[in-house]
Amino acid sequence: GTKVNIIVRSDHYREMYSDELTSEPVNDSIYNREKFVEDRLGVEIEVTQGNPGDMLVKQFTADEDTFQIFADHTYNLSATIFQGYLLDATEIDYLDFSKPWWPDDFIDAVSLQDMLFILSGPLSLSRTRYTFATFFNKKLANDYSFSDPRFGELYDIVERGDWTIDLVTEMTSGIFEDLNGNSERDEEDRYGIGFQTEIGLDPVWSGFGIAVLERTDDGWFSLNTKTEKMFAGLEKFRYLLHDNGGTYLTPSPDDASLYTQLATAFSSDQLIFMVNKIEAAERPTLRNMSNDYGLLPFPKYDKEQKEYISHSHDNQMAFGIPATNQNPNIAGAVLEAMASYSYRETMPLYLDFALKGKYMSDAKARKSVDIVVSHLSYDPYWAYVYTLGSGFMDPYRSALRQNDASFASIYAQKASAIKRALTGYRLTFNSLFGK
Repeated sequence: GTKVNIIVRSDHYREMYSDELTSEPVNDSIYNREKFVEDRLGVEIEVTQGNPGDMLVKQFTADEDTFQIFADHTYNLSATIFQGYLLDATEIDYLDFSKPWWPDDFIDAVSLQDMLFILSGPLSLSRTRYTFATFFNKKLANDYSFSDPRFGELYDIVERGDWTIDLVTEMTSGIFEDLNGNSERDEEDRYGIGFQTEIGLDPVWSGFGIAVLERTDDGWFSLNTKTEKMFAGLEKFRYLLHDNGGTYLTPSPDDASLYTQLATAFSSDQLIFMVNKIEAAERPTLRNMSNDYGLLPFPKYDKEQKEYISHSHDNQMAFGIPATNQNPNIAGAVLEAMASYSYRETMPLYLDFALKGKYMSDAKARKSVDIVVSHLSYDPYWAYVYTLGSGFMDPYRSALRQNDASFASIYAQKASAIKRALTGYRLTFNSLFGK
């Protein structure tokens, strides 16, 4: 008979709530999930869209129990830990973190000295939807295979473990066609590969296995000081972006260009490859694309790298239970039941119907989806980007966008800020939680 109120950021609202059945598999699973959990636990669930961050402050200040579960961007929710606004989920009944619907990579990344305040997994569809992959235009790949047979062997190259940044650079080098005939390189021409010029550059860190924050023996974090691979990897990527001669960078650095400038160029046969969130497959631009496309993982740093590593953007949805919750175990039961349902029902539907089935026509593309979503690596930096991470990534984004190779000097400038943040937030954390 308990009512459980969940507040969700507006851009994640449809991940958590549907008001009707529409015969669209993912929508209907979200609708059925809520009804199933309500019947299973005998609770009433109400999902409200709004600004969870503002409401969490207001609720904590007034010591109110208006919302029992908060769902927000991961980096927004994580910041509230250091204000004492969230409960340690390891102390809440019914949450079983040995289950596969609470993935180890996320738990290992975000836990703080064996305490866990934010949760994500299959209940957050955006964790998968916001994962980056390499799309390729099958028609263009076939056309270019006459001069370079490797364009016709892309899936085999991936299976051999040979899909590396050096190979991508080599294959796309110099691929440029002045389609509009204005003797300028612009958004109307053809290129080998395309990137969005802001968050579209982020997958290089996880993709190359370059850590920003590393776990210490006592459960806290330190800044990665093994910079040789970091600088070498960033230089490989900078070369591909600017010196390769076959790369398109969107003119606009805003997030919208992921789905407008970049996806439009790709669907118009102007890019052989594009690096984009797999969510792009759901949108009309690619759904209405006349030619077929395939999907590959983000390339490795080199052949010695054991496996492909995927990056999911840091605004994926995460969940927290507020410190003012008077019955946190009920909230824990609801989250556990919803997460297990999502693992068994909603996420498979998303992959099988939305991505693998509805929008991708061949079995090898569907296998690549499995590689992308099963090789997620979540650096703690992305969860704590503006707290413990002290905005470390921002100047690297700018440097890569602006063809600035001064990676070592950027590291030197940002290292002291991160070290101060790690020390300061640890003192705050210890004072709040008695560590």
